[in-house]
Amino acid sequence: EFFHVGIGPHDGTHHGASTLYGGRRNYPIKTMGTIMREMGVNKLDMVRMDVEGAEWDVLQGWIESGILKSVDQLLLEIHMDRALPERYASILSKLGQTMEPFWAAKNNFSPGNIYSNLSPVHELGFLN
Repeated sequence: EFFHVGIGPHDGTHHGASTLYGGRRNYPIKTMGTIMREMGVNKLDMVRMDVEGAEWDVLQGWIESGILKSVDQLLLEIHMDRALPERYASILSKLGQTMEPFWAAKNNFSPGNIYSNLSPVHELGFLN
C-alpha cells in the first residue's frame, strides 16, 4: 500500500515546490515517529531515504527525537552544495555518533564537484 505523504521534520504541510509527485506544492508531511505510531510499528529493519535535498532537516529531526534507536539499518542519499558545509558536517557527525557508518559511495550520476574531487551527492549506510 502506498501513502501519499512525504517524510518531514515535523507533521503538517511542506510549503513550496518539491520533486514529490512531479513538482506538487504544499503536500502533507509526517515524521517517521508519527508514521510508525499510525502503522502500529515500533521497530524498522531498514529505512531507505532519498528525498532530494530535504534529508538534512529530516535527519536533524530524527537525531533530536531519538527515533534512530528504532532503525536497524539506514540507507540514504545525501545532497550537498557549497553553501552549508558546516551544517552537513555537524549532522553527519551526530548521525555517526548515533549509528555506525558502514558504507559510503559517490553517486556517479551527479555532475560536477563541490570541492576538489568531492561529489555533491553520496550514498551512505549506517547500522545500529
